[in-house]
Amino acid sequence: MATQLRPLIKVDDRAGSDSLIVPLRALGLDVKSTRLSYGDVSFDGQGPRGPVLIGVEYKSVRDLLASMRNGRLPGHQLPGMAREYDIYYLLVEGLVRCGNDNILETRWRESWVPVRNSRSSPPFLWSEFDGYLTSLESKAAVRIRKTANITQSAAQIESLANWWIKPWDEHKSVGHTIWYTPPERVGAAAFDEPSIVRKVAALLPGIGWEKSRAVEMKFRSVLDMVAAEPRDWEQIPGIGPTLAHKAVDSLRLTSEELRLMRKEEQR
Repeated sequence: MATQLRPLIKVDDRAGSDSLIVPLRALGLDVKSTRLSYGDVSFDGQGPRGPVLIGVEYKSVRDLLASMRNGRLPGHQLPGMAREYDIYYLLVEGLVRCGNDNILETRWRESWVPVRNSRSSPPFLWSEFDGYLTSLESKAAVRIRKTANITQSAAQIESLANWWIKPWDEHKSVGHTIWYTPPERVGAAAFDEPSIVRKVAALLPGIGWEKSRAVEMKFRSVLDMVAAEPRDWEQIPGIGPTLAHKAVDSLRLTSEELRLMRKEEQR
């Protein structure tokens, strides 16, 4: 019988993260207080191709709501997590529910009260909160876990660490009907700044964001796009003669308008 390995849980030593140390140790886990570049918790795991590094970003509901306003989570923290870790989770702590009129409510003593930034600010909406999490899951491949309190958060981290330290082929609870397909690094890619070619292409009539990726693969620069003929555009998957002519006409009109503006400025 194989000996079950004990995961070593690294916890960031800064305020907020360090509150997890005591409840994690109370579960009998090996915990090391250290400074992490990104995330609040990390531990090693075993993936289908070998060792992987797992990271957990730990936030209270109020911290998450604040990040929705200031953009710190998607603008700084999650991009760093995507670069630092092979697998990363967002752990959201706090008991919330959808109240009347779609109001986001939290438990306070014996009552449910609306969640606000301040007494005078309007309450957050449940759809706003849940939609934000869904966007992170669907568009940035963020794995999300929700807990009600810090005891549950520690238990969730323990569960994840125990799952990932187990050899990949020993996970058989779902049977043999699920075939693993190695994912692309969609999480990291979701935070990469789009090229100027793709940004411009996405604005063209009939192209949009989806087809702009194929356009980016075809042309090296915006100048190449402007100089291209319709037949060049027709070589791009998903773009036929009609879209090709619309794209060329739109780009050349924009180019001509820019030329006339510069000529006018020189007068």
